Formats: sequence, C-alpha cells, structure tokens
Amino acid sequence: MIINPGEKEAFHTHRWKSVFIVDALADMRYYRASGEMEFENAAPPQLERTLVTWKEPEGLHAVENISLHQTLHGIRIELKR
Repeated sequence: MIINPGEKEAFHTHRWKSVFIVDALADMRYYRASGEMEFENAAPPQLERTLVTWKEPEGLHAVENISLHQTLHGIRIELKR
C-alpha cells in the first residue's frame, strides 16, 4: 500500500487474517462502507521503527492520507487458505 499526500484509496476489503507491516506513517482518515469517517489519526513526528501488527479480516473500508508531505506506506500479507 502506498498512499501519497492528499490521496484516498478505493474502497476494498481484506478477507483473510494478515500481518501488516508499516514503515512510513502519515496523518490519515479511515472510512467505513457507508462512506462516513470512522476515525482520524495523527502520525507521530517520526517513525523510529517499522511497525508490525496482526490484523483480523476487515470489511469494506478506505484510507485517506491527509498529510501535506508524508507518504503512507505499508505491506499487508494476507494468510489465504
């Protein structure tokens, strides 16, 4: 996933459990299927290490990068059967 400043990704789902690796954070908004914003996060001033998290399957959603200068970058590895 690469979301440049000011961009919003298309709505999509994640059908399987996954490992999510984030190495560049940015201020962002998270939208649910209804199109309404669920939450807004401010990125820490500087990412000092790569973040690795376990993710459950996720319904229809989209992420918008609201930063003026920072790119949001991560890799999601879905564990398909």
